Amino acid sequence: IGHNRHAIVMEYLDDAVCMCQIRKLDKPQLLLEKCMSLLVSIAQSGVIHGDFNEFNLLIRTVRIDPLDELSEVEDYEVYVIDFPQVLSVENPDAKRIFERDV
Repeated sequence: IGHNRHAIVMEYLDDAVCMCQIRKLDKPQLLLEKCMSLLVSIAQSGVIHGDFNEFNLLIRTVRIDPLDELSEVEDYEVYVIDFPQVLSVENPDAKRIFERDV
């Protein structure tokens, strides 16, 4: 990911699905851990997302056999999008917004 002024450029994720469209997960605990880790990593970089929810998360499922959609899920890759509400961790509201995101 790169950034310049008011834009963030990401790779095209043609095989990722918006989390709000996912109805069943093989490994829900794994996905929860990935999401929380991402949220903390963003905060450690100095910003709070401000709108971290299922509508702003894209999920890519990684299977043991990538050619077989029925093979066991090995991992999930989580991508966060939509940054208009981002704020610095130095902002007086940062703690409240972070807790709301969690």
